[in-house]
Amino acid sequence: MTDPANEKDSKQAQEQTAQNDNAGVITIPPFIHIGFLALAIGLHYVWPIDMLPAPWQYILPTLLVLIAVYLGKQSVPEFKKTGTTLDVRTPTTAIITSGAYQYTRNPIYLGMAILHIAIGILIDNLWAVLTVIPAMIVMTEGVIKREEKYLEGKFGDSYRNYKSQVRRWL
Repeated sequence: MTDPANEKDSKQAQEQTAQNDNAGVITIPPFIHIGFLALAIGLHYVWPIDMLPAPWQYILPTLLVLIAVYLGKQSVPEFKKTGTTLDVRTPTTAIITSGAYQYTRNPIYLGMAILHIAIGILIDNLWAVLTVIPAMIVMTEGVIKREEKYLEGKFGDSYRNYKSQVRRWL
């Protein structure tokens, strides 16, 4: 016969382990870019710096958005194929090495950075383009390095081998 108190403790321990089975990133990654874009809009309000003449202001961001969408379309379906989740707050169940992940370990984050730049150009705001740099620093330190540490701990040599073969960005 099992002791109900021990069963309850065991269940709580399993729930706690499941809650801690994630990379512990500082926030959901799109929020980082949204925050820096909001900062850029505020800076532009105080000190506007325009960028490109009208035709390029629309052509260039369109091309960048197409690249970002392509990266997303090459990346997101891979999560479903491998049975893992996009949500950084939940446990990772597999290492994705196919699709865009053959060329970069972070194609979705790369797409977010490209989209960040496209928005800056589209709204004719140099600050928005420039804030991609600190956004990528925060992404690297607060999200990517934490994810890498988590994945190394969870998948060991499998992840380290993948990491040695595929670059973080390009």
